[in-house]
Amino acid sequence: MGDALQGVSQSPFQRDFRSLWTSDVLDVVSRLSGSTRDEIESDTMSGSKSLKLTGDYTLADLPDLAAELIALYESTNYQDTDFSIIDFVRPVLDRETIGQLDQAAALSIGAGEQSFELSLPLDNYSEAFSFTFRGPRLSRAHPDLMLRHYQRSLGGNLADISPRNLAAHKIVAWFEDGRPSVEISIKKALVGTVEVDGQRFAANEGRWFRVDGAFQGAMEARFLDLVEVWCDPMPPVIIYRYDEDGNGRLEREEDYNRRLADHYGFALLDQTEIRIPNAPRSGFEPCDLLDVVGRRFIHVKKSSRRSNILSHFFKQGSNSAKQFGGVPSCWDQLAERLQDLGRDADAAIVSNVNERHRLPWKVEYWIVDTPRQTGDFNIPFFSKISLYDEAQDIESRQFQVSVKFIRRNEVQI
Repeated sequence: MGDALQGVSQSPFQRDFRSLWTSDVLDVVSRLSGSTRDEIESDTMSGSKSLKLTGDYTLADLPDLAAELIALYESTNYQDTDFSIIDFVRPVLDRETIGQLDQAAALSIGAGEQSFELSLPLDNYSEAFSFTFRGPRLSRAHPDLMLRHYQRSLGGNLADISPRNLAAHKIVAWFEDGRPSVEISIKKALVGTVEVDGQRFAANEGRWFRVDGAFQGAMEARFLDLVEVWCDPMPPVIIYRYDEDGNGRLEREEDYNRRLADHYGFALLDQTEIRIPNAPRSGFEPCDLLDVVGRRFIHVKKSSRRSNILSHFFKQGSNSAKQFGGVPSCWDQLAERLQDLGRDADAAIVSNVNERHRLPWKVEYWIVDTPRQTGDFNIPFFSKISLYDEAQDIESRQFQVSVKFIRRNEVQI
Protein backbone atom coordinates (compact mmCIF):
# COMPACT_ATOMS: atom_id res chain seq x y z
CA MET A 1 0.00 0.00 0.00
CA GLY A 2 2.83 2.36 0.84
CA ASP A 3 4.09 2.42 -2.73
CA ALA A 4 0.67 3.60 -3.92
CA LEU A 5 0.45 6.52 -1.49
CA GLN A 6 1.98 9.84 -2.38
CA GLY A 7 1.44 11.41 1.05
CA VAL A 8 1.51 9.14 4.07
CA SER A 9 0.20 11.86 6.35
CA GLN A 10 -2.99 12.12 4.29
CA SER A 11 -3.75 8.39 4.35
CA PRO A 12 -6.63 7.11 6.48
CA PHE A 13 -4.92 3.73 6.77
CA GLN A 14 -2.56 2.59 9.49
CA ARG A 15 0.91 1.44 8.49
CA ASP A 16 3.39 -0.69 10.36
CA PHE A 17 6.15 1.23 12.15
CA ARG A 18 8.82 -0.53 10.06
CA SER A 19 7.19 0.09 6.69
CA LEU A 20 7.99 3.81 6.46
CA TRP A 21 10.69 5.21 4.21
CA THR A 22 13.05 8.02 5.20
CA SER A 23 11.17 10.61 3.16
CA ASP A 24 7.92 9.52 4.84
CA VAL A 25 9.44 9.68 8.32
CA LEU A 26 10.41 13.34 8.11
CA ASP A 27 6.87 14.18 7.04
CA VAL A 28 4.94 12.21 9.67
CA VAL A 29 7.17 12.37 12.74
CA SER A 30 5.60 15.63 13.91
CA ARG A 31 2.05 14.23 13.84
CA LEU A 32 2.50 10.57 14.60
CA SER A 33 -0.26 8.52 16.20
CA GLY A 34 -1.11 4.86 16.44
CA SER A 35 -2.20 1.89 18.50
CA THR A 36 0.25 0.40 20.96
CA ARG A 37 1.74 -3.04 21.41
CA ASP A 38 -0.12 -5.53 23.62
CA GLU A 39 2.31 -5.18 26.52
CA ILE A 40 1.80 -1.38 26.72
CA GLU A 41 -0.86 -0.23 29.17
CA SER A 42 -2.34 2.52 26.99
CA ASP A 43 -4.48 1.77 23.94
CA THR A 44 -3.25 4.57 21.65
CA MET A 45 -0.55 7.24 21.70
CA SER A 46 -0.16 10.41 19.66
CA GLY A 47 1.89 13.58 19.58
CA SER A 48 5.46 14.78 19.11
CA LYS A 49 6.14 17.70 21.45
CA SER A 50 3.60 16.35 23.95
CA LEU A 51 2.05 12.93 24.45
CA LYS A 52 -1.63 12.02 24.52
CA LEU A 53 -2.77 8.60 25.76
CA THR A 54 -6.05 6.76 25.79
CA GLY A 55 -6.82 3.91 28.17
CA ASP A 56 -8.73 2.81 31.26
CA TYR A 57 -6.83 4.27 34.26
CA THR A 58 -7.26 5.25 37.88
CA LEU A 59 -5.15 7.79 39.74
CA ALA A 60 -3.33 4.90 41.41
CA ASP A 61 -2.13 3.72 38.01
CA LEU A 62 -0.26 6.96 37.21
CA PRO A 63 3.11 6.20 38.92
CA ASP A 64 3.51 2.89 37.10
CA LEU A 65 2.29 4.49 33.86
CA ALA A 66 4.84 7.31 34.23
CA ALA A 67 7.65 4.80 34.74
CA GLU A 68 6.57 2.90 31.64
CA LEU A 69 6.52 6.10 29.58
CA ILE A 70 10.03 7.01 30.72
CA ALA A 71 11.24 3.57 29.63
CA LEU A 72 9.56 4.05 26.25
CA TYR A 73 11.11 7.51 25.91
CA GLU A 74 14.57 6.05 26.51
CA SER A 75 13.99 3.10 24.15
CA THR A 76 16.21 2.78 21.08
CA ASN A 77 13.81 0.50 19.16
CA TYR A 78 13.32 3.25 16.58
CA GLN A 79 16.93 2.77 15.47
CA ASP A 80 15.93 -0.49 13.81
CA THR A 81 13.49 1.41 11.54
CA ASP A 82 13.78 4.33 9.16
CA PHE A 83 13.01 6.56 12.14
CA SER A 84 16.72 6.22 12.94
CA ILE A 85 17.17 9.24 10.70
CA ILE A 86 16.00 11.37 13.63
CA ASP A 87 19.48 10.81 15.13
CA PHE A 88 20.91 12.66 12.13
CA VAL A 89 18.13 15.03 11.00
CA ARG A 90 16.27 16.32 14.04
CA PRO A 91 13.30 18.76 13.88
CA VAL A 92 13.95 22.14 15.50
CA LEU A 93 11.14 22.97 17.91
CA ASP A 94 12.61 25.81 20.00
CA ARG A 95 11.01 29.11 18.95
CA GLU A 96 14.10 31.20 19.71
CA THR A 97 16.26 28.97 17.50
CA ILE A 98 13.65 29.01 14.76
CA GLY A 99 13.65 32.82 14.90
CA GLN A 100 17.44 32.90 14.54
CA LEU A 101 17.29 30.53 11.58
CA ASP A 102 14.53 32.56 9.88
CA GLN A 103 16.72 35.65 10.28
CA ALA A 104 19.75 33.83 8.86
CA ALA A 105 17.69 32.74 5.86
CA ALA A 106 16.47 36.30 5.27
CA LEU A 107 20.04 37.66 5.46
CA SER A 108 21.25 35.06 2.97
CA ILE A 109 18.45 35.85 0.51
CA GLY A 110 18.90 39.59 1.01
CA ALA A 111 22.61 39.26 0.19
CA GLY A 112 21.71 37.71 -3.16
CA GLU A 113 23.05 34.28 -2.18
CA GLN A 114 21.62 31.05 -3.58
CA SER A 115 21.88 28.87 -0.45
CA PHE A 116 18.12 28.33 -0.60
CA GLU A 117 15.66 27.29 -3.27
CA LEU A 118 11.90 27.48 -3.62
CA SER A 119 10.00 24.20 -3.47
CA LEU A 120 6.28 23.56 -3.69
CA PRO A 121 4.22 20.63 -2.36
CA LEU A 122 3.69 17.78 -4.80
CA ASP A 123 -0.06 17.41 -4.60
CA ASN A 124 -0.98 20.95 -5.64
CA TYR A 125 1.78 22.20 -7.88
CA SER A 126 3.16 19.43 -10.04
CA GLU A 127 1.11 20.59 -13.06
CA ALA A 128 1.55 24.35 -12.71
CA PHE A 129 2.80 25.98 -15.92
CA SER A 130 3.87 29.40 -14.60
CA PHE A 131 4.51 31.26 -11.34
CA THR A 132 4.18 34.84 -10.10
CA PHE A 133 5.06 36.52 -6.80
CA ARG A 134 2.50 38.40 -4.73
CA GLY A 135 4.00 41.08 -2.51
CA PRO A 136 6.99 42.35 -4.49
CA ARG A 137 6.25 45.03 -7.03
CA LEU A 138 6.70 42.95 -10.20
CA SER A 139 3.93 40.61 -11.38
CA ARG A 140 5.68 39.00 -14.36
CA ALA A 141 4.96 35.30 -14.82
CA HIS A 142 7.93 32.94 -14.81
CA PRO A 143 7.97 29.53 -16.54
CA ASP A 144 9.88 27.96 -13.66
CA LEU A 145 10.26 28.67 -9.97
CA MET A 146 13.67 29.96 -8.92
CA LEU A 147 14.87 32.01 -5.97
CA ARG A 148 16.70 34.42 -8.26
CA HIS A 149 13.36 35.37 -9.85
CA TYR A 150 12.06 36.36 -6.41
CA GLN A 151 15.25 38.22 -5.54
CA ARG A 152 15.14 40.12 -8.82
CA SER A 153 11.50 41.07 -8.25
CA LEU A 154 12.42 42.75 -4.96
CA GLY A 155 14.71 45.20 -6.75
CA GLY A 156 16.14 47.83 -4.41
CA ASN A 157 14.28 46.32 -1.44
CA LEU A 158 16.24 43.07 -1.58
CA ALA A 159 18.77 44.04 1.10
CA ASP A 160 15.94 44.89 3.52
CA ILE A 161 14.21 41.50 3.30
CA SER A 162 13.10 40.16 6.70
CA PRO A 163 11.47 37.01 8.10
CA ARG A 164 8.20 38.95 8.17
CA ASN A 165 8.49 39.63 4.42
CA LEU A 166 9.21 35.95 3.74
CA ALA A 167 6.02 35.02 5.58
CA ALA A 168 3.94 37.73 3.87
CA HIS A 169 5.15 37.39 0.29
CA LYS A 170 3.44 34.66 -1.73
CA ILE A 171 4.20 32.38 -4.65
CA VAL A 172 1.20 31.97 -6.96
CA ALA A 173 1.03 28.86 -9.14
CA TRP A 174 -1.07 29.08 -12.31
CA PHE A 175 -2.71 26.23 -14.20
CA GLU A 176 -3.93 26.03 -17.79
CA ASP A 177 -6.85 23.61 -17.35
CA GLY A 178 -9.22 26.05 -15.69
CA ARG A 179 -8.25 25.27 -12.12
CA PRO A 180 -7.95 28.29 -9.81
CA SER A 181 -4.48 29.54 -8.94
CA VAL A 182 -2.96 28.44 -5.63
CA GLU A 183 -0.59 30.42 -3.42
CA ILE A 184 1.87 29.66 -0.64
CA SER A 185 4.23 31.87 1.37
CA ILE A 186 7.92 32.19 0.48
CA LYS A 187 8.79 31.00 4.00
CA LYS A 188 6.90 27.73 3.60
CA ALA A 189 8.50 27.15 0.19
CA LEU A 190 12.12 27.59 1.32
CA VAL A 191 14.46 24.63 0.94
CA GLY A 192 18.15 24.90 1.75
CA THR A 193 20.84 24.88 4.40
CA VAL A 194 22.48 27.45 6.63
CA GLU A 195 25.16 27.33 9.33
CA VAL A 196 24.53 29.03 12.68
CA ASP A 197 26.95 28.87 15.64
CA GLY A 198 28.92 26.10 13.98
CA GLN A 199 25.88 23.87 13.44
CA ARG A 200 24.27 22.98 10.12
CA PHE A 201 20.51 23.45 9.72
CA ALA A 202 18.26 22.59 6.80
CA ALA A 203 14.93 24.18 5.88
CA ASN A 204 12.31 22.08 4.17
CA GLU A 205 8.99 23.71 3.26
CA GLY A 206 8.52 25.84 6.36
CA ARG A 207 10.22 23.55 8.88
CA TRP A 208 13.77 23.57 10.23
CA PHE A 209 15.95 20.54 10.97
CA ARG A 210 19.32 20.21 12.71
CA VAL A 211 21.54 18.10 10.44
CA ASP A 212 24.43 15.91 11.55
CA GLY A 213 27.53 16.90 9.59
CA ALA A 214 28.74 13.36 8.91
CA PHE A 215 25.29 12.33 7.72
CA GLN A 216 25.09 15.30 5.38
CA GLY A 217 28.54 14.44 4.03
CA ALA A 218 27.44 10.86 3.31
CA MET A 219 24.34 12.06 1.43
CA GLU A 220 26.37 14.54 -0.62
CA ALA A 221 28.99 11.93 -1.49
CA ARG A 222 26.38 9.40 -2.59
CA PHE A 223 24.67 12.01 -4.77
CA LEU A 224 27.95 12.87 -6.51
CA ASP A 225 28.66 9.17 -7.00
CA LEU A 226 25.33 8.71 -8.81
CA VAL A 227 25.68 11.71 -11.15
CA GLU A 228 26.93 10.76 -14.63
CA VAL A 229 28.10 12.88 -17.56
CA TRP A 230 26.59 12.45 -21.01
CA CYS A 231 27.89 9.73 -23.31
CA ASP A 232 24.83 9.84 -25.58
CA PRO A 233 24.44 12.64 -28.13
CA MET A 234 23.26 15.69 -26.20
CA PRO A 235 19.46 15.92 -25.85
CA PRO A 236 17.40 18.69 -27.44
CA VAL A 237 16.88 21.80 -25.33
CA ILE A 238 13.57 22.47 -23.64
CA ILE A 239 11.45 25.29 -25.08
CA TYR A 240 10.36 28.49 -23.32
CA ARG A 241 7.38 30.42 -24.67
CA TYR A 242 6.99 34.13 -23.89
CA ASP A 243 4.23 36.56 -24.73
CA GLU A 244 4.64 40.21 -25.65
CA ASP A 245 4.56 41.22 -21.96
CA GLY A 246 7.47 38.93 -21.09
CA ASN A 247 5.34 36.34 -19.30
CA GLY A 248 6.81 32.90 -19.83
CA ARG A 249 5.82 29.28 -19.59
CA LEU A 250 7.89 26.15 -19.99
CA GLU A 251 7.24 23.38 -22.50
CA ARG A 252 5.02 20.65 -21.05
CA GLU A 253 6.88 17.60 -19.79
CA GLU A 254 4.91 15.19 -22.00
CA ASP A 255 5.73 17.28 -25.10
CA TYR A 256 9.41 17.33 -24.22
CA ASN A 257 9.40 13.57 -23.60
CA ARG A 258 7.92 13.06 -27.07
CA ARG A 259 10.74 15.09 -28.62
CA LEU A 260 13.34 13.16 -26.60
CA ALA A 261 11.91 9.85 -27.82
CA ASP A 262 12.05 11.03 -31.45
CA HIS A 263 15.57 12.40 -30.98
CA TYR A 264 17.03 9.15 -29.61
CA GLY A 265 14.67 6.63 -31.20
CA PHE A 266 13.55 5.36 -27.77
CA ALA A 267 10.11 3.97 -26.95
CA LEU A 268 7.82 6.61 -25.45
CA LEU A 269 6.06 5.11 -22.41
CA ASP A 270 5.10 8.33 -20.63
CA GLN A 271 1.60 7.86 -19.11
CA THR A 272 1.64 4.18 -20.10
CA GLU A 273 0.44 1.85 -17.35
CA ILE A 274 1.33 -1.71 -16.38
CA ARG A 275 -0.71 -3.61 -13.78
CA ILE A 276 0.22 -6.34 -11.34
CA PRO A 277 -2.04 -9.39 -11.96
CA ASN A 278 -4.80 -9.89 -9.37
CA ALA A 279 -3.76 -6.73 -7.51
CA PRO A 280 -6.42 -3.98 -7.64
CA ARG A 281 -5.17 -0.44 -8.20
CA SER A 282 -1.63 -1.68 -8.82
CA GLY A 283 -0.99 0.23 -12.04
CA PHE A 284 2.39 1.90 -12.40
CA GLU A 285 4.29 3.74 -15.12
CA PRO A 286 7.37 1.74 -16.19
CA CYS A 287 9.30 4.85 -17.27
CA ASP A 288 9.07 7.85 -19.58
CA LEU A 289 11.53 6.55 -22.17
CA LEU A 290 12.68 2.98 -22.73
CA ASP A 291 16.02 2.20 -24.37
CA VAL A 292 15.78 -1.56 -24.94
CA VAL A 293 19.12 -1.88 -26.76
CA GLY A 294 20.90 0.01 -23.97
CA ARG A 295 18.78 -1.71 -21.27
CA ARG A 296 17.66 1.57 -19.69
CA PHE A 297 14.46 2.66 -17.95
CA ILE A 298 14.67 6.45 -18.27
CA HIS A 299 12.63 8.82 -16.09
CA VAL A 300 12.51 12.53 -16.98
CA LYS A 301 11.76 15.57 -14.81
CA LYS A 302 11.99 19.20 -15.94
CA SER A 303 13.14 20.76 -12.65
CA SER A 304 15.48 19.90 -9.80
CA ARG A 305 14.22 22.64 -7.47
CA ARG A 306 11.13 21.04 -5.91
CA SER A 307 11.98 18.67 -3.07
CA ASN A 308 8.71 16.75 -2.76
CA ILE A 309 8.31 16.31 -6.51
CA LEU A 310 11.85 14.97 -6.83
CA SER A 311 11.31 12.56 -3.94
CA HIS A 312 8.20 11.21 -5.66
CA PHE A 313 10.14 11.09 -8.94
CA PHE A 314 12.85 8.92 -7.38
CA LYS A 315 10.19 6.70 -5.79
CA GLN A 316 8.59 6.12 -9.20
CA GLY A 317 11.87 4.79 -10.54
CA SER A 318 12.46 2.44 -7.61
CA ASN A 319 8.86 1.20 -7.68
CA SER A 320 9.19 0.33 -11.36
CA ALA A 321 12.46 -1.52 -10.72
CA LYS A 322 10.83 -3.42 -7.86
CA GLN A 323 7.98 -4.61 -10.05
CA PHE A 324 10.19 -5.64 -12.96
CA GLY A 325 12.61 -7.27 -10.54
CA GLY A 326 9.96 -9.40 -8.87
CA VAL A 327 6.93 -9.84 -11.16
CA PRO A 328 7.77 -11.62 -14.45
CA SER A 329 4.40 -10.80 -16.03
CA CYS A 330 5.39 -7.12 -16.02
CA TRP A 331 7.88 -7.94 -18.79
CA ASP A 332 5.13 -9.61 -20.81
CA GLN A 333 2.94 -6.53 -20.51
CA LEU A 334 5.90 -4.33 -21.43
CA ALA A 335 6.39 -6.39 -24.61
CA GLU A 336 2.70 -5.87 -25.44
CA ARG A 337 3.05 -2.10 -25.01
CA LEU A 338 6.06 -2.11 -27.33
CA GLN A 339 4.14 -4.09 -29.93
CA ASP A 340 1.33 -1.55 -29.71
CA LEU A 341 3.93 1.09 -30.60
CA GLY A 342 5.07 -0.95 -33.60
CA ARG A 343 8.42 -1.78 -31.98
CA ASP A 344 8.44 -5.52 -32.66
CA ALA A 345 12.23 -5.89 -32.40
CA ASP A 346 12.23 -4.33 -28.91
CA ALA A 347 9.25 -6.47 -27.93
CA ALA A 348 11.10 -9.64 -29.02
CA ILE A 349 14.05 -8.76 -26.76
CA VAL A 350 11.82 -8.02 -23.78
CA SER A 351 9.80 -11.23 -24.29
CA ASN A 352 12.86 -13.49 -24.40
CA VAL A 353 14.01 -14.16 -20.82
CA ASN A 354 17.57 -15.03 -21.80
CA GLU A 355 17.92 -12.13 -24.23
CA ARG A 356 16.48 -9.43 -21.99
CA HIS A 357 18.88 -10.34 -19.16
CA ARG A 358 21.94 -10.76 -21.36
CA LEU A 359 22.97 -7.27 -20.21
CA PRO A 360 22.13 -5.61 -16.88
CA TRP A 361 19.29 -3.08 -16.81
CA LYS A 362 19.64 0.43 -15.47
CA VAL A 363 17.33 3.08 -14.02
CA GLU A 364 18.35 6.55 -15.22
CA TYR A 365 16.93 9.81 -13.89
CA TRP A 366 17.19 12.70 -16.38
CA ILE A 367 16.64 16.13 -14.82
CA VAL A 368 16.36 19.30 -16.91
CA ASP A 369 17.65 22.40 -15.12
CA THR A 370 20.11 25.29 -15.07
CA PRO A 371 23.33 24.97 -13.04
CA ARG A 372 23.63 26.68 -9.66
CA GLN A 373 25.86 29.72 -9.10
CA THR A 374 28.88 27.43 -8.75
CA GLY A 375 28.31 26.07 -12.26
CA ASP A 376 27.37 22.64 -10.89
CA PHE A 377 23.99 20.93 -10.97
CA ASN A 378 22.36 20.10 -7.67
CA ILE A 379 19.15 19.00 -5.96
CA PRO A 380 17.72 19.91 -2.52
CA PHE A 381 19.26 18.16 0.49
CA PHE A 382 16.09 16.28 1.44
CA SER A 383 15.82 15.01 -2.13
CA LYS A 384 19.33 13.61 -1.73
CA ILE A 385 18.10 11.62 1.25
CA SER A 386 15.25 10.24 -0.87
CA LEU A 387 17.62 9.46 -3.73
CA TYR A 388 19.93 7.62 -1.33
CA ASP A 389 17.05 5.42 -0.14
CA GLU A 390 15.66 4.71 -3.59
CA ALA A 391 19.08 4.01 -5.12
CA GLN A 392 19.75 1.48 -2.37
CA ASP A 393 16.47 -0.25 -3.15
CA ILE A 394 17.06 -0.20 -6.92
CA GLU A 395 20.54 -1.70 -6.59
CA SER A 396 19.27 -4.39 -4.23
CA ARG A 397 17.11 -5.60 -7.13
CA GLN A 398 20.13 -5.99 -9.43
CA PHE A 399 19.49 -2.79 -11.38
CA GLN A 400 22.06 -0.06 -11.86
CA VAL A 401 21.10 3.56 -11.19
CA SER A 402 22.34 7.00 -12.19
CA VAL A 403 21.33 10.67 -12.44
CA LYS A 404 21.99 12.88 -15.47
CA PHE A 405 21.34 16.59 -15.82
CA ILE A 406 20.20 18.24 -19.04
CA ARG A 407 21.34 21.83 -19.22
CA ARG A 408 18.41 24.17 -19.70
CA ASN A 409 19.26 26.59 -22.48
CA GLU A 410 16.48 29.07 -23.06
CA VAL A 411 15.26 28.50 -26.60
CA GLN A 412 12.44 31.04 -26.73
CA ILE A 413 9.38 30.93 -28.97
